[in-house]
Amino acid sequence: MKKTLLIITLLLVLTGVNAQENSVAGSWILTKIETQKGTQDVYAPVEFQPEGNFLAMDIKMGTWKYLKKAGKVHITSEQFRVANGDNKIVKLDNEELVLENPDAKMFFLRINKKKMAAENNASGLIGTWKLDSDDNQLLKLLVFKAPDSLIYVEKEPGSTSRAVGSWIYNKKDNSLIITLFGQNTGFRGKNKITIGKDSFTLENNGVIAKAVREKTSSKTEHLNFTEDDFFDSDGNFKYENDAQKLPWNDKQAMMDYLATIHRLIYKYSVLIPDAGTFRSKILKADVTVENGGDKACIDYIFYGYDKEHLPEDTQLPPNCYDNLTYNNLFPLKSASFRVAGKEKITTPAGTFQCTVLEAVGSFDRLLKMWMIDDKPGVYAKIIMENKDPRFGFYNVYELQEIK
Repeated sequence: MKKTLLIITLLLVLTGVNAQENSVAGSWILTKIETQKGTQDVYAPVEFQPEGNFLAMDIKMGTWKYLKKAGKVHITSEQFRVANGDNKIVKLDNEELVLENPDAKMFFLRINKKKMAAENNASGLIGTWKLDSDDNQLLKLLVFKAPDSLIYVEKEPGSTSRAVGSWIYNKKDNSLIITLFGQNTGFRGKNKITIGKDSFTLENNGVIAKAVREKTSSKTEHLNFTEDDFFDSDGNFKYENDAQKLPWNDKQAMMDYLATIHRLIYKYSVLIPDAGTFRSKILKADVTVENGGDKACIDYIFYGYDKEHLPEDTQLPPNCYDNLTYNNLFPLKSASFRVAGKEKITTPAGTFQCTVLEAVGSFDRLLKMWMIDDKPGVYAKIIMENKDPRFGFYNVYELQEIK
C-alpha cells in the first residue's frame, strides 16, 4: 500500500512539472515590456513551440528552453535581444506569463486558439469596415477574417498602404485586442468595443474610432488569360483575322454616329486590395467631330481621370483620329486582342448587344472590353487588371449615360 502511494505521489509531482513545462509552450500575446526607460506597449503575437522554436509574428526569432529546476525560461535570440538569456518565471497560469531578467520584465497573455476562434466567429465583426476619417480623400478600412487575421488599408489618391496583424474579441469584457504592424493606426492593443447592428466603436486610451460595415462584392470578374494565350508555340500571333470581326470597321459610320452625341459618362470603380470593396467616381468624356466629319475626338478617360479630376501637372492624352490615323479599337490604342464572342449587357445607360474583346496592353495590363455593335466608338464596359502582387490593380469602367 505504501509503495502504491509513493508511486502515485511521484506521478503527481512529475505531472505537475510537465504541466508547467507544457503550459509555457503555446501561443501568447506579448502585451508590454517594462525596462528602466519605462513601459512599452507591444501587443505582438509570439509562440513558444513545443519543439523549441521561439516565434514572433510568425517569424522564427530564436529558440527557447524550460529550465525546470531554476524556474526559468532560457531564450536564445539575436533579434529579440531584450529576452536573450535566462528569464525568471515570475508568474505562470492559465491566462498570463510574466518573465523577468536584469534588463526587462515581459508580460504575456495566453491565447486559447479554440476559444478565440469561437468568440471571433460569433462576434459579428468578420468582414470589411470603413473607419471615420477627417480627410475626405483618405479611405481607412479594417478587414476582419476568420479565425483571427486582420488587414488595415489606407487609400488616398495615387497611393495605397496596408498593415497586417491579428484580432481577439472578448465578449465577457467587451474588449478587442488588435495587433498591427507596418502602420501606426492608433488602436493597436486592447480596445473597449461597442458593437451595433452595422457599426462599432473602439476606444483606446481616450481615443475613439467609429466604423460602419462596408458592402463587399462577390461577383468580381477577374481576367484569367495571359499574353502567352495569344501566340502559338512558334511565337506567331493566332488572331490576325479577328480584326475583320470588329463591329467598328466603317470609319464613316463611326464619324456619323459620334457627330450625334457630345458626351459619354462612365462610372470608374477601383477595387481596394484585400478588402473586396470598390471606390467609384463619375468620369465625363467629351466627344467632338471636326473637319466636316473627317476627324473625331473623345476625351481619353481610361487612366482614371477626366478634365474635372486631373492630377496636378497632368493633361488628358490626345485622343483624336482622322483618315490617316483611324483605329478600329477607337478610342483605345491598338493592342494584341482577340474576339471572345457576342454578349448582351445591361448598364445604367441601357441594354446593348456587344462584341466582347480580350486584349493585352502595356505593362502586363489585361483588358476585357464590350464594344456596342450599333454605337461605334462607345464601350458599354471595360475591365482593366494587372495581377502583380505588389503593384497590381483592378479597375472597371461602366457606361452610365450617352448625351
